[in-house]
Amino acid sequence: RKSLPMRTRVRDLLDKILIRRTRRHVLEFYGESDAADRRFVRVQGKPMYFPDRRLETVSYSIEATYGAQVYAAIRDLLSDLSYARYTLYGFVLPPYRKLTHYQKLKTASGTLRGLMRILLFKRFESSVAAFRATLNRLQMIHRRFVEALDAGFIPAGEDAQAILYDTDSLTDFADLEDDLREASQEYQIEHFNADALREAIAADLLIFERMAGLIEPITPELDDKLIALQTMLRSGRDTYGALLPGTLTTGKVLIFTEYSDTAQYLYENLRSIVGEKDIRKVDSGTRDMLDVVGRFAPRANRYTLATPGSELRVLVTTDVLSEGLNLQDGDHL
Repeated sequence: RKSLPMRTRVRDLLDKILIRRTRRHVLEFYGESDAADRRFVRVQGKPMYFPDRRLETVSYSIEATYGAQVYAAIRDLLSDLSYARYTLYGFVLPPYRKLTHYQKLKTASGTLRGLMRILLFKRFESSVAAFRATLNRLQMIHRRFVEALDAGFIPAGEDAQAILYDTDSLTDFADLEDDLREASQEYQIEHFNADALREAIAADLLIFERMAGLIEPITPELDDKLIALQTMLRSGRDTYGALLPGTLTTGKVLIFTEYSDTAQYLYENLRSIVGEKDIRKVDSGTRDMLDVVGRFAPRANRYTLATPGSELRVLVTTDVLSEGLNLQDGDHL
């Protein structure tokens, strides 16, 4: 076997020792068939069937949340952005473009512009709260970038970006300037068309400010996506009394969202409906994550509740709980 490539040998080894616990693999490798040809597994001698999944679609209108005019305006503004802060190579003067560190900017520029555009549209759709938080963060970063240009340097490179992103919005630029300048020594402002760059950054900043102003009046009471979820948790019926699909008034509910800003927003606007003690929010910053998982799914985790009544019914989480944890007590996803 030594003649085989390492990748093949590792794959062969994993095929022998990897334990697959997806529904399909459990039924395929450990299951039996009944008279109706339904697959089941035996647990302590008893036949056990996986419950059938019921997939349902719940509709909401993002245009209803933002308002048709605001929705159209924001979509246009997102397309009007130059994304100059993410395409710095385009502002490097021709004599310097072949230098190695500027070639790195060239490689990053093509990718970052597309990623930022996708990110903004995704957060726009995720929740008003996530989009608002992103706009506030981008306004702060772009203001700091303009201030750096005015101070005579380009805040470029990974270290400078980390400083900009990790900075609190209330931090004064004077407290950052030395660290930013030190992190940006590799990039000389004389090698850039600084005037054009400043103009483009300032134009994007104005767009962020305008979008923030457009969504400022949008409160949770106007959020059609949130209202649909609240209704399912509160009564399960629409305004006409018809039963909604995916009613969540009973059983345990697991709610996934991509962004921690949206998770916090949902938690704040669902706890009065669900009950303060019955809901928790989890993201990458949650310190007692395993305890929360145990409280949501004590049966699956053989978890002993610290106090009676501390079991959770609703869990709002980012993808930190998407793999490798036992959440099988849940009824709705």
